[in-house]
Amino acid sequence: MLLFDDVHHFDTVSWRLLVAVSAAAAGGLLVAVAMRPLASLPDTVATFAAPESVAACVRQCRRALLSRPGALSVVLEPFTPAETEQYMAQALCDAALPGKQVTLSPTRQNCLNM
Repeated sequence: MLLFDDVHHFDTVSWRLLVAVSAAAAGGLLVAVAMRPLASLPDTVATFAAPESVAACVRQCRRALLSRPGALSVVLEPFTPAETEQYMAQALCDAALPGKQVTLSPTRQNCLNM
């Protein structure tokens, strides 16, 4: 199994490499990719040659990955504040969390502030 996490930080060359690795591993290896939603990606990024549309490259590469036999896309919705508090309580072995200690930051994609 190969796990690629936070691929929303990938540049266009890395995305193309990911597609090539996935194609080369076809059938014998599980390739898992985790990323933020496409809407959160920057519009362009500087590459060695010239600025290139990251969004266009990511969409093209994502289509290539999902066209592979057995490919599956799973979208995880963000936790609600109540779900976040429940998860944190379980992670802390059901310790009681005092009042307003857990909040979701509106400036970042559902990061925990404690």
